[in-house]
Amino acid sequence: MKSLYCIFVLFFIISCRKDKDYNPVVYVYPLQVQNELNITIYHNNKNDFDVSIFNSLGNQILNKNIENSNQTLVNFETFEKGMYFVKIEGVNVEEQIKIVKE
Repeated sequence: MKSLYCIFVLFFIISCRKDKDYNPVVYVYPLQVQNELNITIYHNNKNDFDVSIFNSLGNQILNKNIENSNQTLVNFETFEKGMYFVKIEGVNVEEQIKIVKE
């Protein structure tokens, strides 16, 4: 029942934002990552966006350009345990999210 509710809420968010000037909804999960980090941007159209990963010292350790898509996976298997910051930039998108590598 919980997953059905989540699907309804997600559908409601997307369907309520039909105008072209809305801010996209960005989902990054899981926030405590072990192997792969999922990034999804719900937007009217598929635009390019950049994903940058920074360690706790502020050093950029990954930069990935995503073209003509609204979703990507980032492999965290080789990253050391600790805190990281994910920066997502694109058309009408600028998000920074803190995650933990377990």
